[in-house]
Amino acid sequence: MLSFLGCQNAPEPQIKEGEFPFEIVYEIDGKIITINDVYICEFDGFDWSEGVGKHRKWKGYLKSSCVEELVLLEDGDLKFAVSVGSPEYYMSDPDCAYSENIPSIYYIKPNEFGGTTSGTLDIEPLLEQHKLKLISWEFSKPIQNFFE
Repeated sequence: MLSFLGCQNAPEPQIKEGEFPFEIVYEIDGKIITINDVYICEFDGFDWSEGVGKHRKWKGYLKSSCVEELVLLEDGDLKFAVSVGSPEYYMSDPDCAYSENIPSIYYIKPNEFGGTTSGTLDIEPLLEQHKLKLISWEFSKPIQNFFE
């Protein structure tokens, strides 16, 4: 605990929030659906984790629903969602490991422990079964941010 208290914070971002419009076009069972929304990114202070130490925290959510993920289809307990990116990416955090924003569909389903499992492993048969296909996407570019 003492090592946590003695660590300095990473530099703060000059720009602490941003809005990033996007458009996703996808197909479900032959029907084309277009979603236009805005991804909101906000600086959320600092956090500490083992191996990384103190680091910047960000939060991101959709303007239309105030949730992090964009669910495209729900079928019982199974959901298909698409990630619109990370706040670290959009806010140009230099500690961010993401070099580009590539959307992909992933599934979310309950697991045997009472929680949820998500991922893209072996998703193709599920996408074919549910006739779900990502057609196109247009995302905003990240801002140029500075950290002091």
